[in-house]
Amino acid sequence: MPLLLGLPILFGPIHIALLEMVIDPVCAFVFEAEEEEPNIMTRPPRAPDERLFSWTMIAWSIFQGATAFAILSGIYAFALWQGFAESHVRTLVFFTLVAAILSLIFVNRSYAASVIWALGRKNKALLYVLLSLVVMSFLMLSVPMTTTLLKFSSLNASDFFLAFAGSVGVLLFLEAMKPVLFRQPPRKTIDP
Repeated sequence: MPLLLGLPILFGPIHIALLEMVIDPVCAFVFEAEEEEPNIMTRPPRAPDERLFSWTMIAWSIFQGATAFAILSGIYAFALWQGFAESHVRTLVFFTLVAAILSLIFVNRSYAASVIWALGRKNKALLYVLLSLVVMSFLMLSVPMTTTLLKFSSLNASDFFLAFAGSVGVLLFLEAMKPVLFRQPPRKTIDP
């Protein structure tokens, strides 16, 4: 968005690398450590001719990305409209993006069940990732050498609230859309 609109570039290679350090462990640790859903053995098997990545799944993935992008763009535009310094905007959008990624984790823990049910499922890897992110975020914002390297500024309580509200907005909107997007006819069964 900044490139298209001629706005200040927020993220450099180091920010992208940090985001990858959030996304990769989530994929590798959190989702692999997920327990199966209780009804997994009562579901019919996937038909042999069914695509591995259905159009519904592809649309859902694009929709999630578009939702997070829309909310992040709104926060970015709001921060610019408020006249925040570039480092302040960068910090706010970066941590909102990290929070939005966490929201996407919770949304994707289950396609059939609600996030409230998914929160009750045990996943130690998720807990470790969350604790690691809190510690890393604290260090990125409190160690002067790190804030200088990343060109971050300090955030106040209203900034944290805005980042949290943005991520909760992603979570609630996508949870509300799950029943709509995943309402589909039952899978084809295979005759014995």
